[in-house]
Amino acid sequence: MENEALISTSQINDEFTLMSLFFRADLVVKLVILILFAASIFSWTIIIHKIRLFRSLKKISKQFEEEFWSGRTIKEIASTTHHLSESPIKYVFLEAVDEIEKS
Repeated sequence: MENEALISTSQINDEFTLMSLFFRADLVVKLVILILFAASIFSWTIIIHKIRLFRSLKKISKQFEEEFWSGRTIKEIASTTHHLSESPIKYVFLEAVDEIEKS
């Protein structure tokens, strides 16, 4: 009796694994699962890319901030920060310098 219960329990457990449920599902269900899986991979790729991008922008902005607070003149800072091309703070700074020069 116990052996029969163990066998039936193991059969039930085998029937409800993710893979067995997937392979027994209809075509529409399989397609939806595959589309959701692909969308998840795509989303995580974007998330990881954005995390890396924001980390690099933060690092570049910190370098610009150190240049800015170094005590040099505005013109010196504007001419020596060309290597920090992607810094968002640098673009704001350069626009401010342009406005100062126009007035």
